[in-house]
Amino acid sequence: METRKKWISRFIVWHWTLALPWLFPFHDVINAARVFADMYYFTTGTWQAWYMFAGAPLGSSHLVSDVELADGTRVRFELPRVAEMGHLEAWWGYRYREFEHRLITGHRLHVVLPERAMDDWARFVTRKVDTGGREPVRVILSNCGLPTPTLDETWAETEWVDYTARLRNPALWECEVFHTLELTGEESP
Repeated sequence: METRKKWISRFIVWHWTLALPWLFPFHDVINAARVFADMYYFTTGTWQAWYMFAGAPLGSSHLVSDVELADGTRVRFELPRVAEMGHLEAWWGYRYREFEHRLITGHRLHVVLPERAMDDWARFVTRKVDTGGREPVRVILSNCGLPTPTLDETWAETEWVDYTARLRNPALWECEVFHTLELTGEESP
């Protein structure tokens, strides 16, 4: 029984130690420790997001998936925003948004996510979009959103801006491509 207590204590100390880098300001050594901790948390499924306290909150960016067809046109696929869903739909569908943001967050933190997770998402998207009978050739995953506002003099002198309204305007988004899947004939839906 004493051995069991020691292993449980080691397990708790290990997890507390991995959480420590998040308590300190950014530094090269601290960032390296965060990357190691993230790899551990992601692969064991124990990672917890705290987006409400972040500089770039969860709602400020989202995954945009573009399916490029053989004729060069693109069909866009996006999950609905939680604010656009009903209560039951949001409760049931939120797991997809969590997966979506884990792909984005993993990319942003330079965590090595399995390539197949992004490939699986891209194949899922090709099954969901209406291609009109045209063959998809590639899927492009992008992290899109508004840049986090800064408190500089020009921003402070302007009137208050409804930031959530700006989030709903795709013309203002900045997108960064972080994964592309080239589809072969047998992968097409």
